[in-house]
Amino acid sequence: MLFLYTEVSASAVGSFNEFRARTPEYERVSPSRDQIRMLRSAIRDTPAMPLLLLFDLMYGCGLRVSEPLNCDQGRPLGRGAQRTAGQYGGKGGKDRRVRCLGCAPGPIKAQIDRARAVWEDDRKRNPDWALSVPGAIGAKYQAAPYQWQWFWVFPGGKALY
Repeated sequence: MLFLYTEVSASAVGSFNEFRARTPEYERVSPSRDQIRMLRSAIRDTPAMPLLLLFDLMYGCGLRVSEPLNCDQGRPLGRGAQRTAGQYGGKGGKDRRVRCLGCAPGPIKAQIDRARAVWEDDRKRNPDWALSVPGAIGAKYQAAPYQWQWFWVFPGGKALY
């Protein structure tokens, strides 16, 4: 349009800025505290998975969905002031450190105790069962696939829903 008016019709035109394409502006919106409370009240834990704890970790610590699920004892959430979240291969193939919620150590400890009971039960049922451990650790440390510290904090079960 601008070329048509200025070059073809050779007429003087004013500003065409209002007709130019604009980059859309995106405003980030986060849920209100009341919306978070309503969502938390709707979440129900299952026998196989502590969904409320997973939600609290994701929302309170800023974790991605896969990070708490991939957490194992080799990289636990339960040590030190800063906890490592996620296993290997977060976004960009990098791990990241996040602060844990002040209210989370108790529930995380309880979940680790439940996970240990699952691991012990699995070991009793099938002593030859082994975990897959990252990288060359399994080759370097032959016993690593059978050790508790490599087991998941949130082991899956048959009744996930």
